[in-house]
Amino acid sequence: MSNNADRRGQLIADRYRLGILLGQGGFGSVYMAVDTKMENRRVAVKMLKAAAFQSSDMVERFRLEAKVMARLENPNIVHVSEYGETADGELYLVMEYLDAITLRVVMQMEQGPLPVKRVLHIAEQIA
Repeated sequence: MSNNADRRGQLIADRYRLGILLGQGGFGSVYMAVDTKMENRRVAVKMLKAAAFQSSDMVERFRLEAKVMARLENPNIVHVSEYGETADGELYLVMEYLDAITLRVVMQMEQGPLPVKRVLHIAEQIA
């Protein structure tokens, strides 16, 4: 299925119902979704473009990275709870959904540069 199609309502892994498109990038698209088996808990589902994973080596690398990401626990890293492959061969990641504004929006809201103290606080969290 094309990543450019309207996928709202599509069910992934017989569990995650895709909602609004949150963003797109070179490797795929991220959707807000609900986990239908966990009382409609909101999650984020990243659907990866099949073209980015043409070789079995790339698919294995994705699986290894997803396993590592699922084990990471840090308040500054989004938690990955599941990964898999759809019947159509698309790879996906299920992550916690964060209802927050992006750094880009924060920067656009400011009338000028962010205060140094705030920049240092953000940089510390990233590092």
